[in-house]
Amino acid sequence: MNNKEILIKIKECIIKYDKISLFFHTNPDFDTLGSVFALKEYIKKIYNRKEVKILDINLLEESVFKKFPKYKIEKNPNENWIKKSLGIVCDTANKERIFCQKYSLCREIIKIDHHPNKEEYGILQWVDITYSSVCEMICDFLFFWDENFITEMIASYIYVGIYTDTNRFFYSCTSQNTFLNMQRLFKHIPNISEINFKLSERTIEELKFQNEIYKIIKFDKKNKIASLKIPKNIFKKYKIENNSMIWTMANIEGIEIWTSIYYDEKQKKWKGSIRSKSSDISIIASKYGGGGHEFASGFALKKDKEFDKVIEDLIKIKK
Repeated sequence: MNNKEILIKIKECIIKYDKISLFFHTNPDFDTLGSVFALKEYIKKIYNRKEVKILDINLLEESVFKKFPKYKIEKNPNENWIKKSLGIVCDTANKERIFCQKYSLCREIIKIDHHPNKEEYGILQWVDITYSSVCEMICDFLFFWDENFITEMIASYIYVGIYTDTNRFFYSCTSQNTFLNMQRLFKHIPNISEINFKLSERTIEELKFQNEIYKIIKFDKKNKIASLKIPKNIFKKYKIENNSMIWTMANIEGIEIWTSIYYDEKQKKWKGSIRSKSSDISIIASKYGGGGHEFASGFALKKDKEFDKVIEDLIKIKK
């Protein structure tokens, strides 16, 4: 099926169901959150009587939404409700990464994703790696359906997803279609500058934290690789939410690949990120229990000592 045929099929499925369950991935970013919130608001805007729920959204910590547009959290429906619903999973390549594992209870499932199709699931899959983000896919879908139902809030959800997943339109995944969608969204969002300011604003503690991080980055000039192992207790010290800080090593002259790890207290494992200017690093990420895009991937380690092996493998793909 071509994209138009897929969009028609997704639309028909949504129309058919009175109950719709929306799912996002573990360690949610603004792309997965923006896509489910935009879908929920849009469907409710057209069909007020339909029940649309984002499952397990109530389990996320408030810090996840710190810079996210206004939102409303609802409690989960019961299992009987889920069994009667259509499930739509956004931005999640494989079933294991779906945050709420009750997705399997849904009567039918639709997968919408922009990652390589690591695992096929659902009666309908819209997987397209040419998109910068799932929010960009949702944007195309909603404008295809009917632009008249796109509100400022819906457009804001989509915008923050695209803006963050492209790293402010810096990543190579940014395309002509990305900017076309930005143009279409702009007329629905009068306060774009306020959103951008909120997304980029930092606290004094965050600035101190970043200063300490910059001091411990290691540079291998010969192999053009930068690496960062974030100490276990540093996030608590500055009261910062755990994250890979991978962006601190981006855009450095003479560095082609950069990688970082940090310890996730909840999952009791080291989580890592890899970025590259031109080498396919997704192969290495897959080797260490992760995956992702050609130039941007993630992985996980049981012990921080394994990070040295990751770096060794990254040196090999450079040669």
